[in-house]
Amino acid sequence: MGTRHWNGWIDEGAEVPRISEEAGRLLEAEIGPGRPQPDAPLADVVAALAASAFVDDAGGRLSLDPIDRIRHARGQRPAGLGRAPQRAAGAYAGRRGPAE
Repeated sequence: MGTRHWNGWIDEGAEVPRISEEAGRLLEAEIGPGRPQPDAPLADVVAALAASAFVDDAGGRLSLDPIDRIRHARGQRPAGLGRAPQRAAGAYAGRRGPAE
């Protein structure tokens, strides 16, 4: 097992998995063409990261290191899995809806 790419699910230097042309055509027909985004170099992300809001490291239990913070930000899970959609976030923040 190699070193995990900083912002993805794949090991550094590993070949990126590809889907078949048929599957690509189906996806394009169903959801539209893909828009590949450029990969952000880790150094650029570190340079743009704001300082931590924490003032101490909780006795060494909390890393304030910028690279650690980036590598663990939002975890590695599909977008939206495990968090409320924006339109429904109020329901999870203790707000009462019209039926309550």
